Amino acid sequence: MNAESGTVGMPLKKIKSDTVGLVAGTVILLLACGCTGKDEPKRSGDTPPAPATAASQDESGYWDKVKEIYGNVKASGERVPDDVVQWTKEDFKKIGTWQYRILEVKSDAAEDIEKQLNELGAERWECFWIEQTAGGKRFFLKKAGKSYLQSASRMVNILPKPGGE
Repeated sequence: MNAESGTVGMPLKKIKSDTVGLVAGTVILLLACGCTGKDEPKRSGDTPPAPATAASQDESGYWDKVKEIYGNVKASGERVPDDVVQWTKEDFKKIGTWQYRILEVKSDAAEDIEKQLNELGAERWECFWIEQTAGGKRFFLKKAGKSYLQSASRMVNILPKPGGE
């Protein structure tokens, strides 16, 4: 792992650049649609205004990607709003959030504790604090909130680029 790397062999600058690109594109689209989070969208439909500049061509490309992700999530059977703009706003709010869980373990047997923690670890729960209690131990766990837009921006970093780059 190099000094700038958040993962093996992948520069942190590259990860941040791609993530910022997708998130920034999503923010631009939300603003273009009048979706500031305070009011309902100012226009109906799920397509931004027609591109007029090179920058807005990029925005349109981001919007197409957001609609594709939304379609995949909806097709998977997950319950989502009928409006792609509303879904985008809701998913965007999940970026950077955490879920928390407290696990009470009455056993002192290391194997029992390890088994429970490994099961939770497989679900991406991470232990960040442990307290001794009268009857055992209390484990405090957290995991990142699920955001499809954030996950998609991370996938850009591990998928091969066209042309072998």
